[in-house]
Amino acid sequence: MATNETKVQGESLEELLQELIFWVRFSVRDEARQWFEETLKKDEQKWVYEAFDGRASWGDIQKTTGVARSTIRDWGRQWEELGIVRGRGEEQERRICRIVPLRSVGIEVPPLPKQKEE
Repeated sequence: MATNETKVQGESLEELLQELIFWVRFSVRDEARQWFEETLKKDEQKWVYEAFDGRASWGDIQKTTGVARSTIRDWGRQWEELGIVRGRGEEQERRICRIVPLRSVGIEVPPLPKQKEE
């Protein structure tokens, strides 16, 4: 049975890519963690960053985190300039998506505040 899978020294390209991703993450994890800790100093910043999942609206994030919508937008713009989030969609339907979850660099995100009942 013939396969179309390219192999390098007996390993598939997918296997090699996964290994490469592991070693890149492993080699920069401590530096990335330190950089994120210096950039996202407040709990509120960590909450908002994690809420940038590419699906949530500004209003959704405000409701979840208790952070003002204008602050969320400002942080989103700053972080997009830094390259740690990216925008998706047209301006009216624009969503922001984080590049990596904080847990992937070893940062615990504090619990969200209790939501007030309406």
